[in-house]
Amino acid sequence: QTAGIPLKLYGSNYIDGERYIDNKMNIYKYFLPGAKTLGDILFENGYRNYFFLGTAAEYAGKKDYLKQHGHYKIIDKYEINSIKNRDKKTRVYDKEVFEIVKEQLPKISKNQQPFSLLIQTFDTHFGNVNSFQTVSLQTVDFYNWLKKQSFFKDTVILIVGDHCNMNQIDFVNIE
Repeated sequence: QTAGIPLKLYGSNYIDGERYIDNKMNIYKYFLPGAKTLGDILFENGYRNYFFLGTAAEYAGKKDYLKQHGHYKIIDKYEINSIKNRDKKTRVYDKEVFEIVKEQLPKISKNQQPFSLLIQTFDTHFGNVNSFQTVSLQTVDFYNWLKKQSFFKDTVILIVGDHCNMNQIDFVNIE
């Protein structure tokens, strides 16, 4: 999404007759060489870029992409769990990711340097209708919190999903 390029760099493989997508982007020495991404443009214009997520940033080469295209400061499950002083293997739920962002963002904004912030939610990835409702409410709560911050007047907010829900069966009977 931040490059405007569909990521079809990988292929399909089969394990025990089941097809799966091989999305191990970290096998590439440089992720999308020559691409000019939103992160690159922001960084070149003096922005400090941040990416928060409750899972491992290494998955699918996300960490490499963000470091190479925008020099993002990445706060993933390992760093969040370190801040919370608990097992670093534990997945961090979206509610806690939003809480960490609320703790960190006032510090980030005081730096007098423009910044960008990406937050990846995960609870809806394999979720159901209830998880969508919960994350929607958490997102609204986060937005309402943002509106009260001194830096809000200079803030642009873009909310996107990384792809459709992977648990399609839960959406068959939605009216």
